[in-house]
Amino acid sequence: MQRDLKSRNNAFEMTRSKASAPVSPKVGFLIVLEGIDGSGKTTLAPLVCERLRPPTGRVLPLFKKFVDYEDVYTRNHLKRLRHVIWDEQKPSVDVMGGAHWALLIAGWYAVLQARTLATSCDTLVSDGWYFRNIVKSLEEHEGLDETWVRTLFAPVREADAVVLLDMKPELALQRGREFDPRESGERALGGPTDFVTFQSRIRRRLLRMAASGNWIVVPVRDQQSPEALADLVSDEISRRLGWAASNQRSLIQNNIDMNERVI
Repeated sequence: MQRDLKSRNNAFEMTRSKASAPVSPKVGFLIVLEGIDGSGKTTLAPLVCERLRPPTGRVLPLFKKFVDYEDVYTRNHLKRLRHVIWDEQKPSVDVMGGAHWALLIAGWYAVLQARTLATSCDTLVSDGWYFRNIVKSLEEHEGLDETWVRTLFAPVREADAVVLLDMKPELALQRGREFDPRESGERALGGPTDFVTFQSRIRRRLLRMAASGNWIVVPVRDQQSPEALADLVSDEISRRLGWAASNQRSLIQNNIDMNERVI
């Protein structure tokens, strides 16, 4: 079992290496916030952007669901693809299979890579990434091979830091957000289930990914404000990448400002 898993991981890394060869060298940083549905990724991303102080460039939110082109055909094509993947209401029973959806989403990320990731000089912070798409596909569709699904995303550049917001599903449910069938467990493998059960499976898979991928894991607690969590996440990212922590950078900037006023 372990030998088979190791060979699968090696195959994925070889495929990523080959697929990544022609990609332009990255010049900016890519930061990814990942977690179960309802863990606060979208709320946290702009707060993290405000706090990060990379050595060069700006810090911007990455709107991964929006890729724009100048020509009308490409713009309309991407608009239709985005609608199919994210915007339209999905039925509780999917008859097209997990491979179909994995290929569609991988196609979207390929465009995101070519249009945004390969050309940006800024630090980009994304609220979620394709990792959750992978684990959801595996938890919804029988017979999907994880290594095959992951190789679909091999051309997409790797994140410089991935932060797993590790929230218990019970807490996410308490926050009162409405969830669609892909989030609530209606399309779970083996039959419909409840949100907590389904998201617990997603959480376990994400934790395994975090362990194998050396992600930053930040537990999310009840009564923890978004600002306090953003402070913690930003400092963990800065420590991982060797940047000055946000409070240290602010102190440095204040000293510079004071010196300039004295001069």
